Amino acid sequence: MKTLTTLLILLVTSVTIGQVQFGKKESFAFSAYVDPNASIKENGLDIGIDIEYRGAMYAKFGIESFAQLPGGYFDIHGGYGLRLTYGHFENLATYAGGRMGVAFRNGAPNPIAGFEGGVDYTFDSGLLIGINGSYIFRGDMKSMGWDEIWRENFYIRVGYSWDW
Repeated sequence: MKTLTTLLILLVTSVTIGQVQFGKKESFAFSAYVDPNASIKENGLDIGIDIEYRGAMYAKFGIESFAQLPGGYFDIHGGYGLRLTYGHFENLATYAGGRMGVAFRNGAPNPIAGFEGGVDYTFDSGLLIGINGSYIFRGDMKSMGWDEIWRENFYIRVGYSWDW
């Protein structure tokens, strides 16, 4: 039984590793996302939109708004990082990289920077769904008279991808 289990683990691992690759297909994607935890906690809507290039690396630009936070919140951000795809058709992808931008709170611009990562699945029709997490240094807290902090966020996103 041990030998069978070991062989099965080796088989699954080798097939899985053989399917992992840097994204070879180049495409663009437009997506909208929401942070459900923050939205529920603050009784508001933490929502954003991104446009991104997707290949072996990803590069994106977007905006996020969360008007219900004290002083309001609006940011302009960008991200860049590594993107791995799985399978022959590259429908499943994981990515990780940096994220930085400018957050406006009480009308004052403040820096934000940190890390992000996520998983996306793109259907053959171009529809994409995914989850994304970020860990961001929030410089906008000083405009509220609070200490600057590192804050984690979790997003659910839906969008459309098209080949380049």
